[in-house]
Amino acid sequence: MINKNLFGLFLLTTASVSYALPFSVVPKYALAVGVPVNNIVLAYYTVTNNTMTTRNNNYIKYLPPNVTQITTGGSYPDTCGASINLASHASCTLQLSINNAINGSDPEIKNHLFVCFPGGQTCAGTSSPLNVTQLTWSPINVAYEIVNIGGLGTSWTNPVLTYKNGGSNSITATAWNNYTPPSPYITNTTRNLQFNEQIFIASPGNPAGVTSFITTSDGYTWAGLSTAVNAMYPYDPSQYTYPSNTSPFAAGNLVTTPPPGVLKVTANYKAQEMKFYANQNDVPSGTQGAVPITRYYITDPWGNMYIMHASDYSDPADVASAFNAAVLPAGWTKSAATLSQDFILTPAFSPPNVYEYNLLRDSADNTYHQISWGASGTVVNSLISATGMPIWGGPTGGKLNITQSFNNSIFGGGGAHQYVFSSGLTGGINTLNDFNAGLGDTLNFSGQTYQYSDTSSGILITLSGNAQVLLSGIHAFSSSWVVG
Repeated sequence: MINKNLFGLFLLTTASVSYALPFSVVPKYALAVGVPVNNIVLAYYTVTNNTMTTRNNNYIKYLPPNVTQITTGGSYPDTCGASINLASHASCTLQLSINNAINGSDPEIKNHLFVCFPGGQTCAGTSSPLNVTQLTWSPINVAYEIVNIGGLGTSWTNPVLTYKNGGSNSITATAWNNYTPPSPYITNTTRNLQFNEQIFIASPGNPAGVTSFITTSDGYTWAGLSTAVNAMYPYDPSQYTYPSNTSPFAAGNLVTTPPPGVLKVTANYKAQEMKFYANQNDVPSGTQGAVPITRYYITDPWGNMYIMHASDYSDPADVASAFNAAVLPAGWTKSAATLSQDFILTPAFSPPNVYEYNLLRDSADNTYHQISWGASGTVVNSLISATGMPIWGGPTGGKLNITQSFNNSIFGGGGAHQYVFSSGLTGGINTLNDFNAGLGDTLNFSGQTYQYSDTSSGILITLSGNAQVLLSGIHAFSSSWVVG
């Protein structure tokens, strides 16, 4: 095994004299320990110039196999470039992309991270080397879930925590049939999953590869699955009793099955990839005797599409009947189709460890994941009639419309996004949590004039209609980001 302390040592290959470390290289956040097959995860280090002088043209001399440095369009404004220029005791964020397993105990020095002065003779490593395993697909067909509602109290916009069966004393199917969990937990309806395999990336808030577990007072163990913000759309308080009639979020958290013509909308923070087979038993398409699997979709009036991922039923005929029985809001449509090949669904992502899906539940207890975003830029999360629902774009970019004059928390979730703020906005602070001009993100103020200032939270832009936009964590501004 390689000596871990070696990574903190200063390398001087042509002299026998040693000095203080030229750089400190420490994790900015907890490091990923797993990476999904055929995907990537990110790691971040803070690189600090420990010397008393400005040091220019420093660089990353070595990286582990399966790791590349991201030098442009990084997650943070201070991303280290290919050439790293740092004033005395200044720092930058080293962003690394990991696409496969890494042996943190590799005895070969060249297979570890080192930051060097020009010429590559004076270098520093890290005492926290990357050590990553590959996360692979596993079959799954049913999930037993409990939900912790203890944190709701009177603040119905608080996320609720969901746990799935797992760990050293996981609940059995027989025990689940008549199970009542101890307070403050309630059971979710049994979810007969319509996808066939999963890669579970991490429990909420954890780096990739880390699952956290709890033990309820009755001795069962559960794996942290997701945190969720729930609300009903459209919301008519006359359809509910107290306290569900006090807000769309109260109804979303307390009512499991929405009334006909209503959907439960969820911002679901879940780090999981899902694979939907094209054919039974994953027989390749085109194979003689392959039996296609019917998949069920709903499409909203703004061109966004959702695929059914779970049902109350396991029998395909019952699933079809439940899909047909569901009553959607006006303007929403249903469709059914088969796949020409397996379909893999991946979550939106915001650094450092935030994964999210937009979910819907219909009046027949079918649940759906959003799989595409319409060109209109309107998502149902943005139409909840009260403040508190996070607004997420998709992992490939696009447009996001903001039309409601209250506080909004907004995430792009990947790719280049244009954030469009309606000229009719009259108030509210719209926080862009992961705005990244380097990736092509832009701002469209619909012709409104604006002023901006730098605050401790980031650049705060005030529009002529009195709404505000906060670029969280960003402390420089360019008018070139504004396209309308």
